[in-house]
Amino acid sequence: MKFDEFRISIEPHLRDSSKWIVRVRHCSLPVPALLEEPFVCEPLVTRQDLDQLRNNRVHPDPTTLKELGQRVFQTMLPHLSWAYRHCYETAQRKGKGLRLTVSRLGTTAMGPPLAAGPITIGIDELPIEAAFHKTFSFIAASPKTPVSWAVAAKPDRDAKPVAAPLRVLTVISEPRHHPPVAGNAEKKAILKSLGPLLTNNAVVVNFCHPPTFQELRLRLQEGYHVLHFIGHGAFNAIPADQIPQPHLYFEDDKRRSRPVDGEQLYMALTSSNVPLVVLTACSTAAPSPRFPNHYPGLAFEGLAQALVERQAGPSAVVAMQFDIENEAARVFSSAFYEKLLTTPDCTVDGAAAEARSALLAEFGAHNRAWLTPSVYSRCRDGRVFRLEKLRSRLTNNKRAALLPIDTKLQAYRENQEDIASQKIPEIRAALRSTRQHNELVIQQLVKDRARVFGNLVSLYGGHTGPDGTIECVLTLSLGAAGVIDDARVSFRESTEFEFVRGACGRDVPEARFRNLPDLPLEVVVHHMSGGRVWDVAPEYEIATLTFRLTDTSDKSLYDIKLAEARIQFNGKWRNFDTQDGIVFGSEATAATISE
Repeated sequence: MKFDEFRISIEPHLRDSSKWIVRVRHCSLPVPALLEEPFVCEPLVTRQDLDQLRNNRVHPDPTTLKELGQRVFQTMLPHLSWAYRHCYETAQRKGKGLRLTVSRLGTTAMGPPLAAGPITIGIDELPIEAAFHKTFSFIAASPKTPVSWAVAAKPDRDAKPVAAPLRVLTVISEPRHHPPVAGNAEKKAILKSLGPLLTNNAVVVNFCHPPTFQELRLRLQEGYHVLHFIGHGAFNAIPADQIPQPHLYFEDDKRRSRPVDGEQLYMALTSSNVPLVVLTACSTAAPSPRFPNHYPGLAFEGLAQALVERQAGPSAVVAMQFDIENEAARVFSSAFYEKLLTTPDCTVDGAAAEARSALLAEFGAHNRAWLTPSVYSRCRDGRVFRLEKLRSRLTNNKRAALLPIDTKLQAYRENQEDIASQKIPEIRAALRSTRQHNELVIQQLVKDRARVFGNLVSLYGGHTGPDGTIECVLTLSLGAAGVIDDARVSFRESTEFEFVRGACGRDVPEARFRNLPDLPLEVVVHHMSGGRVWDVAPEYEIATLTFRLTDTSDKSLYDIKLAEARIQFNGKWRNFDTQDGIVFGSEATAATISE
């Protein structure tokens, strides 16, 4: 969906600290005076209101939440509900939605809490996501009316063009002595929502393991478009500054908690140019506490605000302003990514609105889960990146050379499957020599296919043994001579095979194999060519891998699929083409597994 924009700014009143000034910065109304008139408002949201939203033990009842939402709306749009309604109706007639963007120009100067009476909140604490109007209901919960924070009066970032695959790096951090975050459930929800895109290599999701800050800094250098942190966030005081600052909790090498603040995270992101950061961690969007009893804070002192306001920071951050329950985080991530990455021209605030709608439907309006996600953006039109169509790296000549090979390969595969489908033992025995001949032809066609590509990572399989194990070889081919430094090859998850062990290939100094529960297998090699220039001609052996067949069906062919190959070639990270491994089953194998 496309959107018109209703953009406002809120700033402190210079003469009266108890009031704010609201200005309309952009809207579709042809009324110039509206854009010049400052509207004075008195904040109607109190400290007690905010404390009620932050209470993770008791959720506000629907009536109380609506009344709070009405006060939020009246605070943001004093005497301006008519203008918002008119712009919404105009957008609807054009088949569009209406985006509400709120920028904070400064913050309110708050003193220590008074002994009695309601205490007003700072501008940076206004829960704009709770805004309610009887005509629109809860505005932020509707995909037609997304709501987001901005860092300036006018957005200044264009959508970043991204050639497929779009790369997502996910960190699941669960330090010892911290509550579990159900990261695996959230991981599975993300992968399920992106299933077709992952299959077509339009999107690649990798996981940072171990979930240490040092490993994150290394992984970001490989080039990613989205960083998603799943874990815990809170306020921590550091010795040099006793004012608590927002932190994310990574793990160290002994799974102890390692707090990382916004400045450290910003420095890690600066050189990698990640346009979108998603933080499903509690308190990552909340401003910093300045006084013991409440959290007025300064604008952009939360992690999300601090990252987006920096000139070299990400274009947008989606973060949690209240504690979020594990199940709510799973629902949010699934709905957010499904909308953002599967819908053409989707905006980040539109995807967040879709996720809020899913949370509201799942848990009810009284549950604050749908209020928790906050969007901080400086993107024009709300778009973080522009996904370009998936383009092949093959030239026309290579495509023409592959066509007859792939045609033959498909024909021989189908013939093998026909032989395997025969149920009569005598017929299967008579066709055994044909089956063996087909296997030899398929192996040769796979080698012929590899010669057509330039830069290619291939997995070569073979026959399963009587115990169901199969030895495979992972190789690298080059289209041009060069120095190969680091490499990372990831496999797709499989229900047919399990990884048993791996060993370093004959041409590399060392290889590491990461095979953790609920995470895909990765092969990691550092300083692959040892600083030497590798030529084009040979295939270089990266690793040998042993898998065990877990599928009990009597198939003649299996595929061990590669997900992605990232190679540091002459100092630059590149995507190499991949060729899956073909494994030949055997009747003896199937019988052994079934016993």
